[in-house]
Amino acid sequence: MALPRRQFITQASAGLAGTLLASLVGSVPGCAPARVAVQGQLRGAGHSLGHLLRTPGKIPPPTRIEEVDTVIIGGGVSGLAARRTLHQLAPERTTLLLELEPATGGNAASGHNARTAYPWGAHYLPLPDTRDTELLTFLQQAGVLTGYDAATGLPVYDETMLCHDPAERLLLHGHWQAGLMPEVGVPAADRAEIDRFLFEMEYLRRATGADGQELFRLPLALCSANDPMQALKKPLQAGAAAMGALTSLPLKQSLFKNHFERTNVSELPQIVNWEMDGGPFITMPQVYTEDQEKGGVFNSNLGMYRIQLSGNDYEQDK
Repeated sequence: MALPRRQFITQASAGLAGTLLASLVGSVPGCAPARVAVQGQLRGAGHSLGHLLRTPGKIPPPTRIEEVDTVIIGGGVSGLAARRTLHQLAPERTTLLLELEPATGGNAASGHNARTAYPWGAHYLPLPDTRDTELLTFLQQAGVLTGYDAATGLPVYDETMLCHDPAERLLLHGHWQAGLMPEVGVPAADRAEIDRFLFEMEYLRRATGADGQELFRLPLALCSANDPMQALKKPLQAGAAAMGALTSLPLKQSLFKNHFERTNVSELPQIVNWEMDGGPFITMPQVYTEDQEKGGVFNSNLGMYRIQLSGNDYEQDK
């Protein structure tokens, strides 16, 4: 149905007037919407206090003199950890911790309102590895860890201290992306760098050194000192290790043909170690075997296997 011209102009004018009126409501006295004040503040280092240290005459003279064994300057995470460690190792020694701010904590400081406590920084502790006994002990002393499950042996935490993993997002080029790694509008070179970084992180998460320890583990003192990837990244520095590996390979028998003679099992000492054994044994011999079709060092095995020399149905020298 066609809309008459006069009716169209009337309705359009009314709509435009309503839009203009809505935009002016905030400026008309008595028509402003109710506003809720959100209390907050920006936190950071106290520059005004720090500047007093370099301004002569601004700091009042000391009122007393204290003599202590150790002074720790700074009450951040490192300073607090040092204070706790000193107290554990030498509780009889006196320690003084100095902090410029009204409260300790540094970047890990927290606050508290009428409803709950909250962190001033985004500092969350992932559930620790059960092998990290030092951290678990600290959490138990702090009341975060309340005990251990009798059936599984796993730590039991105060649920009021736990939270879900934060849902991290990234706003890039006007689009929200899940996670902190950019996905949209990333140049190929940057994408390659990100992939290489993620590969390195995954390698550190899974890899172990020659001593069987993880390459990355907290505390860092428990990390392995033998990183096999260093031989690929820095071949010159790993040259000595490579030469050591080459010299440790079994040598061909032909090099020692003038030093060895064939012997028989019956000529070896026949020692019975336990009364219930079926006969003499060599408990921990080094047994070298080769593939019958493909001989050589790289088709061989060297291991320790208990060998029976005689007794029962065993026939010597066969």
